[in-house]
Amino acid sequence: MVFLNIYLLGGLALLGVPVVLHFWMRQKPRRLPFPAFRFLRQRSVVNRRRMRLQHLLLLALRMLVLAALCFAIAQPKLFLPRAAAKWFGLSSPRPAAAVFVFDVSYRMEYRVGGLSRLDDARQRALDLLHNLPAESQVAVLDTGADGADDEADEDWIPSLAQVRSRINGLRLRPIRAPLVRQIEKAADLLAKAGQAGEPSSRMLYVFSDRTAASWDVAEAKRIKLPDGVQAAYIDLGVDQPRDLGVEKIEASPLVVAPGGAVTVTIDIRAVGADFDVNLLCQIDNDAKPASRRIKMTAGKDREVFVLKAPTPVRPAGAGDEVITESHQITVKFNTLDDRAFKDDLAHDNIRFATFQVRDDPKRQGRQILTLADDPKAAHIWKAALDAYAITNPTNGVHCDLRTASDAANFGLKELRPYRVVCLFQTAKRLPEPFWQALAKYVLDGGGLVIVPPGEELSRDQLAAWNKDAETAKLLPARLKGIADAPPDGHVYWSDFNANHPLTRPFHQWLRQGVDFAAEELRPSVNRYWKVEPIENGRAIAAYADESKSPALVERTLGEGRVIQFTTVLDAREIGPNRQWTNFWTLQSFGLVLVNEACKYVAGEAPMEQLNFRCSDPVMLNLPAAAPRGVYHLDAPDPDLTESERSITVAEGDNTVDVRAASAPGQYALFNPSRNRVAAFSLNVAPEESRLDRLPAKDIEAALGAGSVLTPQPGATLNDALREHGQDAAASQLPAAPVSLLPLLMMLTLLFLTFEGLLANRFYERTSR
Repeated sequence: MVFLNIYLLGGLALLGVPVVLHFWMRQKPRRLPFPAFRFLRQRSVVNRRRMRLQHLLLLALRMLVLAALCFAIAQPKLFLPRAAAKWFGLSSPRPAAAVFVFDVSYRMEYRVGGLSRLDDARQRALDLLHNLPAESQVAVLDTGADGADDEADEDWIPSLAQVRSRINGLRLRPIRAPLVRQIEKAADLLAKAGQAGEPSSRMLYVFSDRTAASWDVAEAKRIKLPDGVQAAYIDLGVDQPRDLGVEKIEASPLVVAPGGAVTVTIDIRAVGADFDVNLLCQIDNDAKPASRRIKMTAGKDREVFVLKAPTPVRPAGAGDEVITESHQITVKFNTLDDRAFKDDLAHDNIRFATFQVRDDPKRQGRQILTLADDPKAAHIWKAALDAYAITNPTNGVHCDLRTASDAANFGLKELRPYRVVCLFQTAKRLPEPFWQALAKYVLDGGGLVIVPPGEELSRDQLAAWNKDAETAKLLPARLKGIADAPPDGHVYWSDFNANHPLTRPFHQWLRQGVDFAAEELRPSVNRYWKVEPIENGRAIAAYADESKSPALVERTLGEGRVIQFTTVLDAREIGPNRQWTNFWTLQSFGLVLVNEACKYVAGEAPMEQLNFRCSDPVMLNLPAAAPRGVYHLDAPDPDLTESERSITVAEGDNTVDVRAASAPGQYALFNPSRNRVAAFSLNVAPEESRLDRLPAKDIEAALGAGSVLTPQPGATLNDALREHGQDAAASQLPAAPVSLLPLLMMLTLLFLTFEGLLANRFYERTSR
């Protein structure tokens, strides 16, 4: 027996009050003179005995009333065997603690018999919920929770009605909290519930499809279920799935000139069957999309389309203003008779991409002007640019290499036809009129790349070099001095920024295993300039030395961009078999870096990301002149409310956080005047389309033997739980708690009633 308010048993001390009153106020027989004294004495003895019994009985009843009242308010509970409690009709279901964990990734859209895996999970969870006692603790977690907007995920849900609403509201969402992490969180909740000692049982229910992509075997080793927790992994997957899907789409380049070529690379995967369909690739709402018939057996394939970029319509009065226009690509399957293709997993039948067309009337050529003190030193620079231009004639740029002394022949008019100007290791001073023309060229949208000279730059020349570039407001960072790597080592490039347009491709290529991702080919320098960024100069890449010295520094000037390297780019040596850099040895890093830097300053890399995964945060840059007010998001998600589609841009905001963008599709952002200012695409991550099955033993290693349950068609989940011993028999359950409060209250009323009746009867006789 336990007491909820055991301290109230101190009221039992009041049992002494009736005893004290009994001895203090007990009646004494009146003395009456009477002749027949002998008979009265005998009657007196009888009366005293009778009165003593009456008073003792009343005393006992009054003490029982107080005792019953004290026990009642202390709320005792008696634990009886379940069978005995049920036989006496005293038991009620004891509250349990249960955590439901749902996989809501897009894989759960897979349909069997017209029912998606998520719909099946929802129905089975509601059946389990129906069998839980009314006061049970329940929490609902899902893989789409990001911890910011899902308060219901943080703790127990107050009522079962709210739990039902939460389960019914589950929908497909990109993975933000992996399944294993949510199971760890569920284990913590159940551990805390067990410490409170209230629930009769603690249960963990996981609803997923047992695919390899849904379960991280290494991270699952960290799962530690508390003792006494029963775990059930409800396997809703299919052993032999059938699916044809587009795993990935990539458009290149992301910024192209009008009429330029856009290469669309499409990765396709087929599972469980052969397919014969048409693959369509469409720009915007083109009535005649590019089409190709594909025959797929189980496995992977790659298709490539080369599309012609549209030409923007220039508004009246635009003159030679640069016009940038976004366009969106849709890739999808059609049947051979031109109907929409359908299979059991719908979301991967279509993919999306966005690119930009940049119309710059002043710079329609594909040339870069390179000025160098020694043209021979720039030979490797020119070779890198020309090699790329030969293999990529649409997107590459040809190098026009001149000596630095030719700078006097270039005014603004002569500079304008070039996409980019490069000052390649120019230690000699350039004419002031050239600096002025170059500044106007950049202000007007031209690109500038600065490669510093090396040891040939004397102390006096260094001061003049910094001064000339600073005076023209073209220098991103001031050169301070040359630094060397340790004699027995190198200074490597640090991680590449995934959020900057220039370094983002390098970040992705390293993850894909490009050649310079190998440890022995990592980009490194043995000698480099220490620099100090000035004004609006900012480092966009750094070395991995102690001070994180800048490797690339950027500056914007008007509509143009300036990129400054902090090392020479020729192949000069500083010792036996030791060069300034390893960019040109046995790897492609130097070739790629040079071309990506030139494309970036030429405006052929977007200033912002255009293509996202559904789980990525979407941040868009706003020009300083962009109007303030309420922007409107055109989104494919029909569940978004008007308030979610409306984004307020206040004074001082230079970015827009598009939090409502999570569903796959094409998006557009309109300013308060209803003019489109941005467009982007969202796609589901490729792993959310992969249906490869995971062995059940990998899951049971974390959740316990027999924890993976596969409900049979037509059978309820409760049947599956009973078959696997997850539904404990009554004899195995803890003793049933029986509350004695109702019984004690009834006894208190009974004692009070009986005491009142006896007291009235006794005292009535006494008064007579």
